[in-house]
Amino acid sequence: MSLDDLIAELKQTDAARALIQEGRQEGLQEGLQQGRQEGLQEGLQQGRQEGLQEGLQQGRQEGLQESLQKNRRLLVDIVSARFSSLSELAALAATAISDLDTLLMLTGQAATLPDAERLRALLLAHLPASDDQPPSAPTDHGSR
Repeated sequence: MSLDDLIAELKQTDAARALIQEGRQEGLQEGLQQGRQEGLQEGLQQGRQEGLQEGLQQGRQEGLQESLQKNRRLLVDIVSARFSSLSELAALAATAISDLDTLLMLTGQAATLPDAERLRALLLAHLPASDDQPPSAPTDHGSR
């Protein structure tokens, strides 16, 4: 009898089958444990990365909103100090502006424009178009 035949015969015994089954079970348990551990580590890493990105994005957005609020107040304060009659208009325009660069530009102009009428026109240009304005009068183009 050859060694291969002996091994094949041993594999057929109940004890050998039990050992093989136990080995498979242990291998499966080790594989599952290692897979869980690797999956957990990968999941934690990905979660940290996504959390960091989300936190950075939220922080930037909050910073922008805070900057917009401060600069809106500054615009209204400057206009109120220079031309108090335009305070309400300045508040409306400031609220309508959501772009920080536009708000900063307008604030700079509010501080330097020499007269109230030019500032009024500039503030009015930054108000949203209103839907409740009456339509313009129809024109008669000679049609009868």
